[in-house]
This record gives sequence, C-alpha cells and structure tokens, in this order.
Amino acid sequence: MKDKRGFTLIELMIVVAIIAIIAAIAIPSLLNARRSSNEKAALATCRNFNTAAVDYSENTPEQYYFENELSDFGDYFSHKDSKNGYRYFYRSNSATTAGADEALEDTADDDDATAFCYIAVPVSTNTGRKVYYVDETGQIYVCDLEANDLEITVFYDSATLQGTFDYDTTDEGDRWDAATEAQWESM
Repeated sequence: MKDKRGFTLIELMIVVAIIAIIAAIAIPSLLNARRSSNEKAALATCRNFNTAAVDYSENTPEQYYFENELSDFGDYFSHKDSKNGYRYFYRSNSATTAGADEALEDTADDDDATAFCYIAVPVSTNTGRKVYYVDETGQIYVCDLEANDLEITVFYDSATLQGTFDYDTTDEGDRWDAATEAQWESM
C-alpha cells in the first residue's frame, strides 16, 4: 500500500494566515508608494507647465501666457485634464478665457494673459493628499488636505478655483486662501 501523506488542514490554514499577514503589511505600503509617486508627478507637471508658459511668453510677441484653458498649448506643453490620479486646471486673466478671473484683471485691456494659475488636484485621497499650483511668478505652492482639514471637492468648484488668486501672503511667503480656507506653503 502506498503512503498517501499530504498537508493537513491545520498546515494549510497556517500558510494562508502567513500570506494574509504579509499582504496586510505590504498593501498599505504599496498604496502609499503609489500616492507618493502621483504627488511627485503632479509637482513635476506644475514645474513643466511653468517652463512651457515662460517659453511661450518669450517666443510669442505681445502675448504673455496661454490665453485660456481650452487653448491648444501646441509644442509647448501637452495638457491633459487628468493623469496619474490628478486633475489639472488652468486659469488666466485673459479676456478670452471663459469666466476670466476678476481677481487677475488684465490692466492693459488688450486681452493678453498677464497672470495665470495651473492647479493640480488629486482625484481622491487614494491618489494624492496634496494640491499643487504654480502661478506666473514661477513659485509652486502646496496645500496638504489633511493638515488643512479640507475635502478635495472644494477645489473642483470653478468659483473656488478662481478664488485661488485671492490670497494673503505671509512673511514666510506662504499664502492663505480665503475661498478655500487653505494654507498654501511655498516650495
């Protein structure tokens, strides 16, 4: 007679329990790594956008920045509304911009954009916990959602995005946004 020796039910349950413990440790770390990489990609996109806006303003006579969020940024920048777990918004003070921001009113009255804001907002807290924006000064600002006790949805309201330009600057160069009650730290 052959010896039919196999794994007992207890042994199989121990193996499954060990695999479950390893998964419980590894999955949150992997999600944090993904969130961190999304945040770094959003920050890099803001930097790239600022470089593109400056290049555009230097190479386009009598035009400072892209006119509106619907324009084709051409060879300067490949804009996508959403990528890497973030949504991107562009606002300028050009009169050709749909819903141009009054806070950035074009004083030259020539419809050219002289100020802009490019904002990166996470799709959910699983994809990122920081909101970034860059303006015409080239300075990048970050708002930590958890530290400010804010919901992501507050940044999706177009009136709130327009209010992003209405801020007070602190002595350290940080900004306080009255519309969202967010503290923006300079990077």
